[in-house]
Amino acid sequence: MWLDHLKRLRSTGANKWRSICPVHDGDNPSALAIKQCEDNSYVVHCFVCGANGQEVFEALGLDIKELMGDSAFKVKQKPTDIYEQTFVAIVESEKAKGNYVNLADKRKARLIKAKQENS
Repeated sequence: MWLDHLKRLRSTGANKWRSICPVHDGDNPSALAIKQCEDNSYVVHCFVCGANGQEVFEALGLDIKELMGDSAFKVKQKPTDIYEQTFVAIVESEKAKGNYVNLADKRKARLIKAKQENS
């Protein structure tokens, strides 16, 4: 099962788990929240970096279609707040360039951009 690929996975209730997020590979064992729905799809969200199911599977090197069949991941939408959208764009741009973006860099980029937008 794909959940076996996650680090420090623990159950938090019926069909619910928490784990370290493989996208930003932090050390918080509660960062990644996973819930299995009645239709056997999953809702996956990292509360630190905002990663969703697709991003988690990519970080694990897994193919969603292979593992999930026709069940699609319910993707939590990207933040709607303009500062959050800008932050996400900055991080995705750096990743696309092949640059590693650690959590401290992400927070710094968010702060810098928010200050620019408010000046």
